[in-house]
Amino acid sequence: MNEGKCTLLVVDNDPHILATLPALLADEFEVLTASSGDAAQRLFATRSIELVLADQKMPRMSGVSLLEWVREHHPQTMRLLMTGFAELEEVVEAINRSQVFRYIFKPWRTDELLETLRMAARTFLLERSNLQLLNELRQLNLELEDRVAVRTRELAEANRKLEELARTDPLTGVLNRRGMDELVARELDRRARYHAPVSLGLIDIDHFKDINTRFLHPGGDKVLVSVARALNRSLRTVDHIGRIGGDEFQVIAPETSR
Repeated sequence: MNEGKCTLLVVDNDPHILATLPALLADEFEVLTASSGDAAQRLFATRSIELVLADQKMPRMSGVSLLEWVREHHPQTMRLLMTGFAELEEVVEAINRSQVFRYIFKPWRTDELLETLRMAARTFLLERSNLQLLNELRQLNLELEDRVAVRTRELAEANRKLEELARTDPLTGVLNRRGMDELVARELDRRARYHAPVSLGLIDIDHFKDINTRFLHPGGDKVLVSVARALNRSLRTVDHIGRIGGDEFQVIAPETSR
């Protein structure tokens, strides 16, 4: 389509009409011509056409048949039919079968013909603009859904990390009292259901107050970290350790008798 002009295909087997209409409409439309329905179909295969104006009385393929084909294969194209007054019943058939935008009686009045084609062009441009806006809206909705999905995953991961931090002792990296209490409750429930043994161990660091007095809190913290690391190394993968007090640790050993 030329900038500012819709492409109009005139289909008629009358050479006079094919010569007259391009000269008459060239200022407002890019006019193409075809002398038969077959020739029009070949043009549709090579380029986009915004408006098609077809004569009803043509050999081999009538205007209604051509416009019905256009409706099926190029539904965005505005379809117009030229017809004589004696063919009014066929006009009704055209409206029902090919859903023509307008029909034009022969012989036409130039001003009426131009106004009808202008109206068809405006309608085409409006529908195309609406379709573009609809596609843009769909794309924006898809992008928004993607962003929401990403943000939801990020929030879920952040919540998981917060939950993990809420159950973790920040100094030693092992479970804190809350985490251990939840874990003990689950293991005791499991023991009650399956009658499996479970062992709980309480570990207290001897003379920890003296360590804090002599080496201050940084020294005490280093001892706590070292003890937690040593206990972790001695556990199985199914066991758990947590710090439940200042210098107190707890061990849970599932499937383990006393």
